[in-house]
Amino acid sequence: STEELIKLNKLDEAESFLGEVLKHKPDEMNVFFQRGMIFLQRDQAENALKQFMAAYEKAPRSFDTLNNIGATYYKLKRYDDAIAYYNKSLEIRPKTDYVLSAIGICYFRLGELDKAIECYRQCLELSPQQISHHSDLLLMMIYTESITPEQHAEETERLAKKLTQLFPAKSEFANEKNRLCCHRF
Repeated sequence: STEELIKLNKLDEAESFLGEVLKHKPDEMNVFFQRGMIFLQRDQAENALKQFMAAYEKAPRSFDTLNNIGATYYKLKRYDDAIAYYNKSLEIRPKTDYVLSAIGICYFRLGELDKAIECYRQCLELSPQQISHHSDLLLMMIYTESITPEQHAEETERLAKKLTQLFPAKSEFANEKNRLCCHRF
């Protein structure tokens, strides 16, 4: 399948196959989507965006298409546009932590740290076991002035406890919480 060819990085072969399919099925949304994936893998974000937008026109309620449009806008450093499409994907699948995480990164890039922090707090509500959400939240807290040292320390303590719960044999996580605290405080 085309997806397998893309995963195997046989992009020319995948693109050739999709071109043939497009000749016979010019309205096939998945062809545009897969071509977008090929362009993304080739680091051709502008071309990827054109393909994803064509797929979006064919199927405006496709979660994967909306999410990839958001990711492509992110690559293009168009963070407001990325947030808009990530939010559209959340309308379809509201409890998707990795989309909220992507929105948080966009807000971080825009310098809207309080919004980024809120996104990571929502991520943690959805996936409290996801260590990256804890560490991303701590990172966002380091950069904002609206978080007190006490709030940062509380979040650091939560992360250290979570790590100790998930990896009981690695008790050094409990000892690492001082390292996790930012020197800003």
